[in-house]
Amino acid sequence: MKRLLMICVALVMPILSYAGYGNTQWGMSPTQVVEAEKDKAKIVEPIKYANGIGKAQINNISIASGEYTVTFIFDANDRLVQTNLISNEKKSAGIANSRFNSLHQLLTQKYGEPSFKNSESVTWKAGDTTIELRKTIIPGIMAQTSVRYIPNSKIEADTANL
Repeated sequence: MKRLLMICVALVMPILSYAGYGNTQWGMSPTQVVEAEKDKAKIVEPIKYANGIGKAQINNISIASGEYTVTFIFDANDRLVQTNLISNEKKSAGIANSRFNSLHQLLTQKYGEPSFKNSESVTWKAGDTTIELRKTIIPGIMAQTSVRYIPNSKIEADTANL
């Protein structure tokens, strides 16, 4: 029985280790992301981000009565290294606060208690992925809610010298 359990763990761990957002896995190419997301994701004109290039998106995904855009970000080798989920609403502080609270509740139900939280951000560690929920409110300029999915290996590399 113990041996059977070890075999099951050995088979499941690789699946959990490379999980990204949705049906994706860290390291996928843009084409693989589109295929994994069952054609919900589309290849887009490259969008420059600090951590890479956005090359695939899912537009107008509905989560808890809000509409979001999912952007898949790739490194110089065309490997998936980050996924951003950003609210389409970018002006209302009230809506940003409401969506932040709704997503906080949903992500806690899915991943358990967060490893960090304050009034503007909440962080979970799940398998090999760090999930960061954030609200950004600059009165009169911008108000949005976002969720960022990042491989833990990237976080560890970024904080190695701290």
